[in-house]
Amino acid sequence: MNTRRSAIIAALILLFVVQVGLLAYAAQKSDPSSTGIYVVLVVASGIVDAVICTSTIKRADALREAYKEEADARIATSLAEYGKRTDHVNQISLQLARNVDAELTSAQEALERGDLENLTTHLRKSVGIASHAVTPKCANVMVSALLVSKETECAELGVELQAHVTLPTELPVLDDVAGAILLYLIEKAINECRALADEGTLPADATIIVRSKVSAGQFFVQVLGPCQPHTNLRGENSLTYVSTIVQEHGGVTSYEQKGTAIDLSAMLPVTP
Repeated sequence: MNTRRSAIIAALILLFVVQVGLLAYAAQKSDPSSTGIYVVLVVASGIVDAVICTSTIKRADALREAYKEEADARIATSLAEYGKRTDHVNQISLQLARNVDAELTSAQEALERGDLENLTTHLRKSVGIASHAVTPKCANVMVSALLVSKETECAELGVELQAHVTLPTELPVLDDVAGAILLYLIEKAINECRALADEGTLPADATIIVRSKVSAGQFFVQVLGPCQPHTNLRGENSLTYVSTIVQEHGGVTSYEQKGTAIDLSAMLPVTP
């Protein structure tokens, strides 16, 4: 049973105990002939509490499932788009490699002729071509796909996405958990930028910074970015969902606003 569900059940059990205590006290002080009425009230109170508990848990589960399905769908879409882009990049990389080989061949011929000027020219061209090679955001394909997808969204807003992500090919936490955390934290930062853009107050140098690494047995994610002066960091369902899944895996979250900047972070222990 997860932490959120346990807390709901514990709170309602405590409420029921208090109700029983109050009714018992009232029954003791009243006419003994009315004891049956208080018994009925106790039973009715228990039924009401059980209904409230069940409906609350169902709503919480429905919310969590909805956000999980949404996260899974978005991650799948990002992976599909990333696959297409990777194929295109591979074709470009092959062409770049051929161009580099051609320049190096020309440089070798210039060297054999003793033509130092052409040698230097061809070497510089080969370096320039190689510098255009596209590299993935990190070793993990899913995370790289998400970052590329969000980088496109940021570019459309005129926002720079800086990714400082050093994650291994195989994540030490569940892929869907890591994906959901990154997805919703980055989306919160993008939504803040979008709100600022709608107001015409988005800074010209607006930047969203994403950091993620595995260190000291912990998987860490941090997202920094601009925000509105009075943004809501607690009442949003997406951030609540992140907090829930992080807590379920024994981790912690921190959502802070410092002036017109937000600092969203999550940390959870890695799995063996």
